[in-house]
Amino acid sequence: TQFVTIPHLTEDACMVFYVTTEHTYVGDLEVWIGRWDPSSSMYLEQKIWDHHGGSNLQFTVNVKGLQNVHNWRLRVVDSAAGDEGSITEFYDLIG
Repeated sequence: TQFVTIPHLTEDACMVFYVTTEHTYVGDLEVWIGRWDPSSSMYLEQKIWDHHGGSNLQFTVNVKGLQNVHNWRLRVVDSAAGDEGSITEFYDLIG
């Protein structure tokens, strides 16, 4: 799990999250991105990767309309035994 905090943005700002993982088989992985919801005191998550095959994972996630959300979480779940890996990069490009 990785976290990122984003400063206040203008209404027309565009956010793109950049994610890179190293893993022996990314087909074992589920990847979720979540935004902090203060009214429920929890992260509201959306699955952005669901057991697609390969050996390493690199992708971007475009986010629109959530400029007032400042706390984000990336959560990776490995659903199989015997492999290992890590999140090597998780950051936000703002433009």
